Amino acid sequence: MKRFLFLFLFLLLLIPSCTDQEKTRCPVYIEVEAKDYENYMVDISLGIPPTMKTVNLYSRAKNPYADLSSLSDVEIHKIVSVWKRTDGGTVNPRTFTQTWTTLLPAGGRVTLNGLNLMSAEQLYEMPFTQLLPENGGVDRETGNKVIIVDAETKFYGKTVQGCDIESEPMYTTFEFYYGGGGAK
Repeated sequence: MKRFLFLFLFLLLLIPSCTDQEKTRCPVYIEVEAKDYENYMVDISLGIPPTMKTVNLYSRAKNPYADLSSLSDVEIHKIVSVWKRTDGGTVNPRTFTQTWTTLLPAGGRVTLNGLNLMSAEQLYEMPFTQLLPENGGVDRETGNKVIIVDAETKFYGKTVQGCDIESEPMYTTFEFYYGGGGAK
C-alpha cells in the first residue's frame, strides 16, 4: 500500500502545471487591442468622460489546432474599469461598471467604438472636485492642478455553451485638469 501511495504521489509530480488560461474549461480566451489611448488629457469642465476611440477584442483558441464552433462564441455583457492614482494621491475615482452587449465570434474579432471608461457624473466626484475653481483648483494631496490615474479595464462575457470568461486587462493612463489651467 505504501508503495502504491508513493508511486501515485510521484506520478502527480510529473503532471505539468497549467497556466491561468488553461485552468478554465473555456476553449477560447479574449485578447484586447486598444488604439488611441495613451495619456489622454481630460478637461473636466467639458463634462466629457474619458473615451476609448477604438478597442478590438479578439477571440483566440487555447488550442491552436482546435476547430471552434459557434458554441465558443462569446457574448460580452459587462465592462469594468478600476481606477488607481499614479500621481501620489490616494483618493481614487470609483469603479465604473457598464453593460455592453455584443457577440464576439469564436476565433474572430469585434470592434468597439466610443467606449466610455467613466461616467460623466464621476467627473464631479472626488478626487476631481478638488480641481474646480470654487474648491481651490488644486489637488490637496499632491498640490498639483492635474490628477493622473490609470484605468484597468476588463471585458466579461459567457460563451454560448455557458463558460464564464474575462479578458486580459487593458491599461490606460489619463490626466484630468480643469479648463486647461493644469494642462502641460
